[in-house]
Amino acid sequence: MKSWFTLISLACTLFCSAQEIGLKTELDTNQIRIGEQTVLRISAFGLEKSIDIVWPEIKDTLNKNIEVIEALPIDTLKNDKGAMVLQFPIIITSWDSGYYAIRPMKFKYGEKDYETEALLLSVTSLSGARCVTNSIASASPVNHKNSVSKKA
Repeated sequence: MKSWFTLISLACTLFCSAQEIGLKTELDTNQIRIGEQTVLRISAFGLEKSIDIVWPEIKDTLNKNIEVIEALPIDTLKNDKGAMVLQFPIIITSWDSGYYAIRPMKFKYGEKDYETEALLLSVTSLSGARCVTNSIASASPVNHKNSVSKKA
């Protein structure tokens, strides 16, 4: 009887420690203009303090069209239930208009590999921007001689 109790306790301990984690990726905004910045936030929750998470290595670009401005330090937060959430904010931008996929990123937590979901970033051109020098060049010169009144 004691051996069954020990076996059940051991199985319960192993089952409880094999907890799945949750990963969430989001952009502050998924539509920017050329050169504007947005923050890509990667959040991990359901973590145990005793197990380390291996975050993806962030280089200077996420792909050929999305540039990393800065990978900020990982922040430790608590959700509304008081559970620990780790958040990795990454400031990004793009210099070409179009739709660009942010591919899934790989993580390691304990012995398991995890992957974030893919996101889509829309980058629009700076339509409506005009060059000020064009309007100045087309202005007619001021004739100062005729505009000064003579005193009698």
